[in-house]
Amino acid sequence: MTVNTAIAQADILRPNSCQDTVKEAWLRELDAQFADMLAADAEDTAPGEDGWPFVSPWPGSDPELLIPAPEDGVYVLYLAARLDLYHQEYDAYANSRAAFNEAAAELRAAHRRAHRAKDGGNWRVM
Repeated sequence: MTVNTAIAQADILRPNSCQDTVKEAWLRELDAQFADMLAADAEDTAPGEDGWPFVSPWPGSDPELLIPAPEDGVYVLYLAARLDLYHQEYDAYANSRAAFNEAAAELRAAHRRAHRAKDGGNWRVM
């Protein structure tokens, strides 16, 4: 999913007056949170440098976001939650945030299943 696609889908769900640059910044924050988990490395740039973790700089471009399909719907859920908070719709925010948290937890679980240690990655309970 690209930045503009995520913003367009969120705008359909939550008509808003928020500028796209603000929504792009929110997407950057979310991608930074998942960058370590997804082992994203953008040409030896460090966190906080321009363009990290993206290969192409923002704004003015439409880069591909880090989370792959089919879990990329998490971006739209995140933007919807942030827009609810932005517009002080607290009940809607609670519901949107719960939906985002569930999708993010499933994303993390799917990533752990796909990248299990070679020995099986089983936990030993004592």
